[in-house]
Amino acid sequence: AAAVTGTIYQVVTSGPDIVGFDPAKDKLNLGDVSVHNFIVVDPAEGVGFRNPWSGETAIVKGVSLSQLTIDSFAPVINDHLRQDL
Repeated sequence: AAAVTGTIYQVVTSGPDIVGFDPAKDKLNLGDVSVHNFIVVDPAEGVGFRNPWSGETAIVKGVSLSQLTIDSFAPVINDHLRQDL
């Protein structure tokens, strides 16, 4: 079977929300973000990644935390954040 290729979305808390994410094939790239700067939240509108200092949150619209798997993420560089996820 051919590999399923999707879109890799860069998660930036100060950037726009992510729309159109498909948990079956797309990936979230969290970059080299520290667990101290990224809190995972799961409001009704979609899973979010919040900066606890500014309160800014990047929401993955229409996708809940329970729909994400390890395959939903590009390799997470920060050890502590990877363990939290």
